[in-house]
Amino acid sequence: MGITGFKQIDMLIGVIPRDWIVEFYGDDKLVYLLFHYTLAYQSSFGKVLLFHTVDFGGLDPYLLQKLSKILRGDIDRVYISRGFRLGDVVEGLKNIMNRDDYRCLILAYPYYHLLNDPSIYRVATMITGYIKKIAQSGKRVILFNSLSRFGKYYPDGGSYHHHTVHVIIRLIRRRNGRGVAEIFKHPWKPIGARTLFYIDNLVRWSNWGGQRLLSEWLYIKN
Repeated sequence: MGITGFKQIDMLIGVIPRDWIVEFYGDDKLVYLLFHYTLAYQSSFGKVLLFHTVDFGGLDPYLLQKLSKILRGDIDRVYISRGFRLGDVVEGLKNIMNRDDYRCLILAYPYYHLLNDPSIYRVATMITGYIKKIAQSGKRVILFNSLSRFGKYYPDGGSYHHHTVHVIIRLIRRRNGRGVAEIFKHPWKPIGARTLFYIDNLVRWSNWGGQRLLSEWLYIKN
């Protein structure tokens, strides 16, 4: 069983233990699209919890519904929580850690609310700690992240986060219409191993660019 449902990326990652944390970061558009793809695909196997921190939008219900039909997912198995403040993220993960009624946790930008101040990254350590405990409980944990705000090559979250995640895949968009999924960290595979894919193969389901209505959020179970 793959991680994203996108064959070329899943082959790059390979078969990995269930308690390994997998992370994608890099080009914002590719991360956004693969996030929807993975959410739809994972829902075909059972209940999925989505914890989303972006304060506006970030989830396209039309795209998710289309992908669920294509990937044989079940939108009724997707349960959504949102963290609008840094404290909400910490408390939300703490609550999720005590739940056992799901098989997969998908985290969208868990470090979104951190300030551009290295001293506040002590809170990132708490967030990463909860993520680690959730994965150790046997849940599949998949993260979608952004580049570090301090101009590094790493995904956001700090050094403890980087050492905790088992598999990190960087997504790159090329001008020739191709995307690149590159291994940034993997215990079993060489760093820099990559796969190329045509972006149109990933985005052929046109996503809706309008604003999200409350009724659309309520369509997906909370």
